[in-house]
Amino acid sequence: MVDWVRDDLADLLWPAALIASEGDSGLRRFGRMQEAVVSTLKDTGRDLDQLTLDGRLTSLEAVPHSSRAELLPSLRGVIDERHMLPPQLLAVLRIYDVLPGAWLLVEPWADVEPEVPDAEALGFLSAIMSDVIRDDHRHALLMFAPMLWSVFRQQITMSAEMIEVLQTYPTDLANHGRADSMIRASFGGTKAVAYLDDPALKTRREAWAASFWRQNWRLSPCFPEEEREEEGHEEPEADLDPAGDYSEASDAARSAVAATVEHFNRFLEGSLDQCALDLYDPAKHEVVSGLVSRAGRAVIAVLRAPHMWSGEHAAGVIRMLAETEIILCWLATRSADSYRQYQSYGRGKAKLMRRHMSNLAASFPETPPADLTAALNHLQKKLGGEWGEEFVEVSLDSTFAGVTLHQMAKETGLSDIYRYEYQTMSGVAHGEWWAIEDYAMQRCLNPLHRFHQIPSMALSFGSDATVAHYLSAKFGELVTLALTHLDVVTPTTREVTDPEA
Repeated sequence: MVDWVRDDLADLLWPAALIASEGDSGLRRFGRMQEAVVSTLKDTGRDLDQLTLDGRLTSLEAVPHSSRAELLPSLRGVIDERHMLPPQLLAVLRIYDVLPGAWLLVEPWADVEPEVPDAEALGFLSAIMSDVIRDDHRHALLMFAPMLWSVFRQQITMSAEMIEVLQTYPTDLANHGRADSMIRASFGGTKAVAYLDDPALKTRREAWAASFWRQNWRLSPCFPEEEREEEGHEEPEADLDPAGDYSEASDAARSAVAATVEHFNRFLEGSLDQCALDLYDPAKHEVVSGLVSRAGRAVIAVLRAPHMWSGEHAAGVIRMLAETEIILCWLATRSADSYRQYQSYGRGKAKLMRRHMSNLAASFPETPPADLTAALNHLQKKLGGEWGEEFVEVSLDSTFAGVTLHQMAKETGLSDIYRYEYQTMSGVAHGEWWAIEDYAMQRCLNPLHRFHQIPSMALSFGSDATVAHYLSAKFGELVTLALTHLDVVTPTTREVTDPEA
C-alpha cells in the first residue's frame, strides 16, 4: 500500500505526462477533460457507469468491449479538441507491447505518423517519472486526478474541512501544503477501501504495474550513478584498473587484482545484460548483486595491499566470503520473500541505528557535529522520511532469517565451509586467545623470564601470495554461484553446473 511509485505510477501515466509538462495547469486541463466527458455523455444519453475516466489505464481497460465502440467517438472528440494526447506521450504508449487502455489511447491514432523516436520517447518517460517522484506537490497533483473523477460523478463524500481545503485546489498556492498532505493521505485510504470492496481491482492494477516494469528492463539499459556527471561536479570513478598505481605492490598483486576484476566484470555482464530482471520485484537481484559487490570490493582492497596477505589481516575477508556463500545458498533454497526479508531486516537495523544516533545528537549541549547531523539526514532519507520510517519494522533477531548462520550452513550442506573457514576466521576476528597468540604475541627468549609472551608488531607468517590467489579464486566461485542463482548461464557456469558440458 505504501509503494505508489511501483504500483500506481505506471497506471497514471496519462495525467502524469500532463502534470510533469505543465504543472498545475496540466491537472486543471485533465480535470476539465473529465468534466467535459461527463457532460458529453449525459447530453447524448449514454451510460456513465460503463466508463471510469479517473486517469488510470487499467480503468480504461475495464470498460466492457460492448461499450467501447459506442463511447469512442465522444471520447476521441474531447481528447482531440482539448489536445490531451501530446505526441511524446503517444510515442511512449506505442512502445509497450502490452498496454491497458490501448483501445482509446493508441489504436484510434494508428494513422498518426510517429513524430517522436523511441529513444526520445523513453527520455520523455524518464523525465515524467523523475518529475512526479521528486516533487511532492506534483505527485499530490497526480493523486488528485482519480479523486476529481469521483467529484464530477458525485460519487465522493468529503468532510467540510476537506471541501474547504480542496475546492480551490490547486489554484490557491497558499493552501498547497495542507491540501497536498490531505490528498496523499486520502489516496492511500481510498485505495485500501477499493481493494477491500473489489479484490480483483488490486490484481488488475498490479498485473499492469508488473508488466510495465518488466518491459522496461528490456526497453532501456541501466544508468549507473557512478557515470553521472553534473555541471560543476564529477563523481570520482572507481579505480579498477589492474595496471594502476600500486606503489610497492608486486606482480602477484597486479595479477590477483586483474583476475578478480575479470570475475567482477563477468558478474556485471551476466547480471545486467543476460539476466531476466523483474523490476517490479527486484529484491532477489539486488540482494545477490549487493552480496557479490560487497565481497568483490573487500577482496580487491586486500589484494592491493600485499602486507595484508596473512591469515591475521585477511581473516575478515575470508570469513565474509564464507558467510556470503552460506547466505547465497540458503536464500536459493527459500522463496522470493526471503530476499525481501533480508532487505527489511537491514532497514530495521538502520532505523534502530538512527534512533541511537538521534539520542546521541540530543545529548550535545549545543549543536551536534555536522558529520552526525549529515549521517542522521542520510538515514532519514533512506528510510523514507518520518512518514516512511513508521512502516519499517525492527527485528532483534540475531540474523534476518531467525536462525543462526550455523543452522543455515547445516540446511544447505555447507557445514564444512562454516567449520573450517567461517568459524576459524571468526576466532581471529573476535580476538580469541589462540589467534592473538599466533599473530600478535612473541616469546621473550630470556630463560629468567620463563619464556613469557610479549607484544609483537611483526607479521608472524609474512606476506603469502597463496592468500591472494585464494581470495581471488574464492570470489570467482561466488560469482559463478550468484549467476547460477540469477538463472544466468555462462560458459563458466556451465562448467560448474553441468558435468557433461
